Amino acid sequence: MPDIYGQSLTRREYLARVGDIGQCFGIRAMQFASGKAAMVRGYEVDPAGGLRFFVSESKGFDLFDMSYRGVRFSFVTKASYTSPFLTEEQGMAYRNNLGAGFLYTAGLSNVGGPVEEDGFYHNVHGNLKNIPAENVSWGSVWDGDDCTLKLSADVRDAAFFGRNLLLHREISAHVGEKRFFIRDTIENQGFADEQIMLLYHMNLGYPVLDEGTQLFAPVIHEMPLSEHTRKNDPDYARMIAPIDNNEEYLHALTLGCDEAHRTACAAWNERLGLGLYIRYNTDWLKYLIQWKCMSSGDYALGMLPSTCRPSGRAANRTNGDLRTLAPFGRFENLIEIGVLDGRAELDEYLKSIEGLR
Repeated sequence: MPDIYGQSLTRREYLARVGDIGQCFGIRAMQFASGKAAMVRGYEVDPAGGLRFFVSESKGFDLFDMSYRGVRFSFVTKASYTSPFLTEEQGMAYRNNLGAGFLYTAGLSNVGGPVEEDGFYHNVHGNLKNIPAENVSWGSVWDGDDCTLKLSADVRDAAFFGRNLLLHREISAHVGEKRFFIRDTIENQGFADEQIMLLYHMNLGYPVLDEGTQLFAPVIHEMPLSEHTRKNDPDYARMIAPIDNNEEYLHALTLGCDEAHRTACAAWNERLGLGLYIRYNTDWLKYLIQWKCMSSGDYALGMLPSTCRPSGRAANRTNGDLRTLAPFGRFENLIEIGVLDGRAELDEYLKSIEGLR
């Protein structure tokens, strides 16, 4: 049964204490009313465990905001949250409207810089991040005395005389817990092989990101992805204070996993006694890309499970990182995201990744 504000209540006991079932937890449908995000639709999810997050129906069914007991975790760019109908994608114009937020999904046809290939122009980090979701459903589901908040939607990345890729996303959070799950099923609904690139761009910002914030992961191999990174960021796992006009650092990390091919990474802020962990499977997500942007005004830490390095289609074809999905083939990723609250929970997490190879 769920723990609700320090009490373990049966369904009957909870319903005896409230008039509306959503008084203490639930999902609220919302729509922005003004500014660059005007008319953007989404869902605020509150499982009553201190965790809250916002799922954007209008932008790839991604997560813009995430907080825990009032502490914001997400990185938001100067461009802020922007409607997909205001987006500019040609070249590097995406920077004018990419708000980032906690999660935007990169792919499915490109991860990296823009490229034109076989008559198609592939945007920076692909199209998913600005495609509105369809077939959306949400609600609270009771199983005996346990309750789960669930959302699901489809996001279709398709083109006339081109690809027909479908991302089906299910997001669930158990009431009383400070974690949630993303289950993605990617299917090629076309009649030709498709080359797949997929990266989960999860972004932390201040105050959880700060000088001294530490990355904890079972790293077995580290590869700097630029000469600037190789020369200037030898301690990839430790964050520094913002530096004016500093160039971003990028590392490709290979993580150890257990027999079920599950692995994990976490960022920890000792001063706050707070952190965030991510658990995922490595069957398709072979890299953890660390995006370390220590620049003033663009201060962010990205922990990015990925099928490839963020080098674009051409480079990844050369280095062997492109994956092929046959007609009507599919694969699934299950990602668990949760809060580490206090040193004891960090120690428990560290114990869970010991010996991963």
